[in-house]
Amino acid sequence: MKSWSSLKSKIEQKTFDNLETQILFSLMYTPQLSFNRLWNKNGRSNKFAYYLQKLQKEELIVKEGKKYSLTAKGKQRATYINGKTGKVTQKPLLAVAVILKHRGKYLMLQRTKEPFHGFWGFPGGKIEFSNYPLEQAAESLLEDAGLRCQLQLKGIFFSKTYHAGKQLYNHQIFIVKGTEPSGHLLPLTAKGKNKWASRSEILSLKTIPNTSLFLDIVESNDFRYVEADRIFNDSESTTLNIKTNLKL
Repeated sequence: MKSWSSLKSKIEQKTFDNLETQILFSLMYTPQLSFNRLWNKNGRSNKFAYYLQKLQKEELIVKEGKKYSLTAKGKQRATYINGKTGKVTQKPLLAVAVILKHRGKYLMLQRTKEPFHGFWGFPGGKIEFSNYPLEQAAESLLEDAGLRCQLQLKGIFFSKTYHAGKQLYNHQIFIVKGTEPSGHLLPLTAKGKNKWASRSEILSLKTIPNTSLFLDIVESNDFRYVEADRIFNDSESTTLNIKTNLKL
């Protein structure tokens, strides 16, 4: 009874995004609960029953006897619920950037998606659940440019991106150096337009603010750890404010 009273108090102090989140939150703290305990006479019972059935169909919860509990999939989803507020939390985006050099030039990609639509940067992408960073780097380079190469992890870049004083993104990017490419370069893909450019040519492009920093990192003999704020001044200009830059 003590554990139920504690959970009931936790629930009453939260403002949940929806009933589904409330159910997952409840089962996160008390592994097995009956319908009445989960419902707690909060709203119409038939509406609550509908969301319970929905979560069962999505295989997020399971009913055993008269009690409900989280499945492995449900436990995974529940980790995104903030224990203090009861709301689904925003998480940093884990990604890779591949800086591929060949014959004195670097492979550049002009983005066709936000953030930084129209800016030039490097091939890469968000790390898929099934991939390690270097696996994702290889997969992204093949998908974005049609190329394979030798890969070496050179640094980690943590950045918060702001516009008009509001934080929009939190990226954690593994910086990967690429050499010895093979394959045929795809000039255009769903991600954007590809081209080779020398460092001096890159200076004339409208680039993502961390572009020069990434070039420095892959050319360095050291492994680097960097924290920086990226700020959108307007649609054409950005600023990079480096907070931490460590050689490891």
